[in-house]
Amino acid sequence: MPAPELLGQTLSGGTAERRYKLHDSSYTTDTLAFAALLAVLPATVGAKVLNYESIRVEELATCLWIGSAQWVVNTYTLIPDDTRFNFDTTGGKQTITHSISTQGSYAAGSSSIPDFGGAINVEEDKVRGVELDVRQFSFSVTYRKAGSDFTTTLLSNLYYATGTMNSDAVTIVASSGATLTFQPGELLCHGATGEPQSNNEWEYTVRFTASPNVTALPIDDITVTTKLGHDYLWVYYTNQVDAATGLTLPKARSAYVERVYAATAMNSLFTNV
Repeated sequence: MPAPELLGQTLSGGTAERRYKLHDSSYTTDTLAFAALLAVLPATVGAKVLNYESIRVEELATCLWIGSAQWVVNTYTLIPDDTRFNFDTTGGKQTITHSISTQGSYAAGSSSIPDFGGAINVEEDKVRGVELDVRQFSFSVTYRKAGSDFTTTLLSNLYYATGTMNSDAVTIVASSGATLTFQPGELLCHGATGEPQSNNEWEYTVRFTASPNVTALPIDDITVTTKLGHDYLWVYYTNQVDAATGLTLPKARSAYVERVYAATAMNSLFTNV
């Protein structure tokens, strides 16, 4: 039985189609013609597994068939040990109680101006602050693994990493060659989703938010020596008399860096990818 003859391939609007001619006395039924067409359709193009949406044969004459196959070229399944990287840097919201610096202060008439030490929206007994856009790097990494590589150990590591920050330096190398490295405390794992694929393979996606570690962070007269990206910083205020104005004002007395997320080793989540 001769193989179907490729007549051509078209690409339009994100879809692709191949057309074949099947002409031989052995192609007596649509079942035989369809089986012959399936046998010659490619499974992959480069590193991409083709997801066929339509495969059909049409009889033009006795033992003469036209076959066609369509697929979407911009949606594909990863091959084992390939990765897909998605990111979002549109930022998050955070209430900031102190500015980087005070650029100007003005008073009515000859009144003395209170020194709030960079505190924002100060009331008589508290600092309200202001909600700002802050840098935030959210991303996800999708993997496809052979069933033998998707072990209960890996699944357990994904589970226990959820809701924790990284205790170790983490390096992610995507299939494109791009490399990202995060220091301990800069990654927060939001968990993973996954499902089995064909050929006893698994595809899963792990989601993270990255926040940089900071050092020597000034807050009024206080300097916070070190704050890991996902530790929580808060400031304790007391009312103190401002020497210049005689007013009683809230003043930053102490700052606290709190560990609110447990730390878990995460580099193992990115091995063999």
